[in-house]
Amino acid sequence: MKSRIFMESTGIYHFPLFCHLKELGFEVFVINPLITNSNKNVGIRKVKNDKYDAKHIAGLGYSPDLKVSVMPAELIMNLRCLCREYYC
Repeated sequence: MKSRIFMESTGIYHFPLFCHLKELGFEVFVINPLITNSNKNVGIRKVKNDKYDAKHIAGLGYSPDLKVSVMPAELIMNLRCLCREYYC
């Protein structure tokens, strides 16, 4: 059984892990944080912890109409990093 990995986009911090897992041959998908936030906790009580968030993102992965982010090419990612360094 093939495993699929879903992770929430967190600026540029998720990118090294994404690349490493891709190189190892895993199916890795990045979910926009707006999508995970809009499908969160519609109940009365607000639950916020890492375990709950991980289960919620994994549940989103089973959704057939889930839209995942497309990772840009390495050249574009390097250009973005250079721009961030220039403006910091």
